[in-house]
Amino acid sequence: MHIASAKDNNPKIGTSRYYGLLNEIWLLDYHCIRIHVFFCDWVDSGYGVKTDELGYKLVDLYRLGHKKDPFILAAQANQVFYVKEQGNSGGLLFYRVLERLY
Repeated sequence: MHIASAKDNNPKIGTSRYYGLLNEIWLLDYHCIRIHVFFCDWVDSGYGVKTDELGYKLVDLYRLGHKKDPFILAAQANQVFYVKEQGNSGGLLFYRVLERLY
């Protein structure tokens, strides 16, 4: 969900995707409800993600960003698989993202 400010009364559902690596799984237990939270390292969506000529997403797992917001709810996550690219893309190490389709 995209919210412009604390006073935003019209939040929008966005289609932005964020790619990252799962570091830890936390279980928040409030006795009446349990919430699973993922602690992740996120790829910088500006410089660490690109699309190849076939439409596949490529991510540089060493170019991290969004460090002030490392948590998401488990229900917000999708599982992806990273495959190391064979070609050298400008001296950077990119991984192809294969997403699980439901």
